[in-house]
Amino acid sequence: MKSCTIITALFLISFTTPAANLHPPVNEKVWKTFTLLFKTAADAQWTYSVDFCEAHFHTETARFRAMFDYNGNLIQTIRYYKNGLPATILHKIHKRYENAAIHGVTETSDANGIVYDIVLYEDIRMLRLTVAADGTVLNTRRFKRAGN
Repeated sequence: MKSCTIITALFLISFTTPAANLHPPVNEKVWKTFTLLFKTAADAQWTYSVDFCEAHFHTETARFRAMFDYNGNLIQTIRYYKNGLPATILHKIHKRYENAAIHGVTETSDANGIVYDIVLYEDIRMLRLTVAADGTVLNTRRFKRAGN
């Protein structure tokens, strides 16, 4: 009798636990905008706050975060990648930092425009650049790499 009670309890828990962890589905307006803009998105995971919801997903070339208000308006996108900088920016970086290799790029796009956070590796240091859409370097931070 005791084992039957334990089995029944485990059975009921297995059905109720996943349901308790699910977030409410994204609303139709947000879903429509998301599927229109990100047709190749895979494995989207959603997080919710009072004012907006955020999708975390990937495509073949990059990882993304896209923030939407509940009216379906895209507020901000953040894209993470290594290759794919616009040619003009890539040229300026290679010209100015010719001995550096691009380790990663975080591209933030919102109502104010696009900003690139670029991590470069040199032999003995790491550089972190904040670059405007026109290629202007807004901020440079230098770090000594570990082991050097």
